[in-house]
Amino acid sequence: MPAERTSLRLAFALPAVVCAALLGFGYYLQYGPRGLDPCPLCLVQRGFFYAVMAVSLLGALHGPGRLGTVHWSILLFLFSAGGNPVDAVTAAGSGAGALAVLPLGATTGSRDLAAGGGSVHLGAVDAPLVVRAQP
Repeated sequence: MPAERTSLRLAFALPAVVCAALLGFGYYLQYGPRGLDPCPLCLVQRGFFYAVMAVSLLGALHGPGRLGTVHWSILLFLFSAGGNPVDAVTAAGSGAGALAVLPLGATTGSRDLAAGGGSVHLGAVDAPLVVRAQP
């Protein structure tokens, strides 16, 4: 049984390590040589990364049995699913509407993604949305 608990501890520790790496990279982009400012939705998403990291660490320290694994997994699912709507809004662009399709704009080199202004979140760079009148 100790081998099972050790593997469960490692399984719970892995998401914590991944979240710490992602948060560290985000802070590097923010405070490093580039000095990129995160958008407000990215800051909210960081909160969900912190929550997933905390629950993962607590689960790894607890070394749960079968029932505890289910409880910790449900908490991990809820916090990780909570960040998905934030990610979807960020990918669509702040105020750009439902027509802002990033892969199309990225492949054509055009920023005319949607009418209405706002900005489009392209990974670590927020690009202003250029709106042109349609004939």
